[in-house]
Amino acid sequence: MDMIKKILLIILLLGTSNLLFSQITISSPVLRQVFQRDLNSQALVTITGSYSQPMDTIQVKFTPVRVGQGIAIDWTVIKSSPLGGLFKGGVTVKGGWYTMEVRGLLNGKIVGSVSTISRVGVGEVFVIAGQSNAGGSSLLETNETAATDDRVNCANFLSPRTYYEGLPFLHADLSQFSIIEFSQLKKTSAIGPTGLGPYYWGKVGDALSAKLNVPIMFFNTGWSGASVRVWRESAENPDARVPSDFQSDNPRDPIRYYDKGTPYSNLNTVLRYYGINLGVRAVLWMEGETQNLLNLSALRNNKPLPISEANYLDNLQRLIKKTRQDLGNNKLAWVVARTSYSGDLDCKVISSPLPPPPAPSPIIVSAQNKAISDKTLAPVYPGPFTDNIQTSILRERDQCVHFTGKGLDDAATAWVKALTEDNKNFFETVEPILADSIPSISLECISTSQLKLSLPDGYAGYEWVSTDNGAIVGKTKSVNVPTGGYIARVTRDNGNIVQIPRFTVRANAPARAPFLIATTDVNFCLGTSVLLQSSTEADNPIYEWTSSPAISNLPRTKDIFATREATYKLRVIS
Repeated sequence: MDMIKKILLIILLLGTSNLLFSQITISSPVLRQVFQRDLNSQALVTITGSYSQPMDTIQVKFTPVRVGQGIAIDWTVIKSSPLGGLFKGGVTVKGGWYTMEVRGLLNGKIVGSVSTISRVGVGEVFVIAGQSNAGGSSLLETNETAATDDRVNCANFLSPRTYYEGLPFLHADLSQFSIIEFSQLKKTSAIGPTGLGPYYWGKVGDALSAKLNVPIMFFNTGWSGASVRVWRESAENPDARVPSDFQSDNPRDPIRYYDKGTPYSNLNTVLRYYGINLGVRAVLWMEGETQNLLNLSALRNNKPLPISEANYLDNLQRLIKKTRQDLGNNKLAWVVARTSYSGDLDCKVISSPLPPPPAPSPIIVSAQNKAISDKTLAPVYPGPFTDNIQTSILRERDQCVHFTGKGLDDAATAWVKALTEDNKNFFETVEPILADSIPSISLECISTSQLKLSLPDGYAGYEWVSTDNGAIVGKTKSVNVPTGGYIARVTRDNGNIVQIPRFTVRANAPARAPFLIATTDVNFCLGTSVLLQSSTEADNPIYEWTSSPAISNLPRTKDIFATREATYKLRVIS
């Protein structure tokens, strides 16, 4: 007698949105984004985005932009069985400059077209800080050239001429910063948020890309005339307006006081925002000229020197420690230039007698060297010694302090030498800060006009922003929103911010469960089968049959023949 078997049918439908954009839209990474590589010259690149057609697999491919500029990765699965119209996955990529492609598959066949980001990098990320010989002089002279290597990048928020013509420096307002405005470092580029043009950093980037064979990303927080005291005081007193070193008798003089929290607020935000989302190798610090200028002016007027070695050292030590405290990572490396050469306050004034010529300051350079050798302050490394650059004309008397002409070439060469020769094995031994992981967003349809977006638990703060009008639409873990484009930010307990770049979603009515019937009695004889038929209102559905106990290779079709005793489940994905 044939054994009687029984089938238990369970029906499940999961509905998703039918989205109004191309089959796959990549949210992250964005064009020219560079991820900081680790000590093995690789980085985990997280890919996020959205899709609008049924697909059961999402793959990524990395191809070097030029032969020899990276290690290719053929099509690799980053997400299986994606749900909800949004996806996230990751792949480890070796240092290099790549074209990144993402595609979706359904039953082994490509769905629609392939989405492409033409430039994505794994390389070196630097944050520049200090005064104008770090940030740029705003001269934009002929020898202040663009990077010639396509792999040298910057956060290009505003043109340098816009800064020069009176726009105030940007402050640490996150809405003014961007995770998408990266560009090749051109002659007309401002290295955001406060760098005044390429200065000599384009030359530095070219040389580093050639030596390391990886892309470079620069952020510049340098601030004209800002001494190490101003940096330290604004770091420790973020709600105060720090007095300038160049006080005048006019109470309305705009340079009497810095705006609240500046200049440190920009360095702090860049580290805790870009440093978290891209990673960072080190802070490149160049300041000392302003402190020397104050001493030279005091000497000229027979007054006591306001800046001592101990004073400079204390300010720099406290500043370095504060950046690490705010970032929540004591491994943040600093590279400190030994620089002090400057004229005094009246350097540009035509007077009789003429002001004394520019001069270096051994006490300031000594303080910088002591910070570098202080093992309790590690990791701190020696940057270039610049007091021997352009000293014969420094730097043309009408400039008093800034590098010009060949001095720009020499300053760039000195920085490259410091990073690649003077500090042996710097890029193989200095542990960088790596990019934080991007959290996943889940989506739930509510109606034809509203959908629910949710982020994971465990963050100190949440923020959802509409990219259609820039409005903040919510500050909770979950929000109900209409169709549109959004970005999301989560804040960790230490204040660091991770951003999910722009994604687009469309509200849709929740899907209804499919109808499912067995064409014959579910009690059946061994050797026969039961036809399980389904129907659904979903457009272009994906059918996923599973069973318990598990039966492998169940067809992904509307109807199936059940030949074994089991509990069968059907999920239909719209």
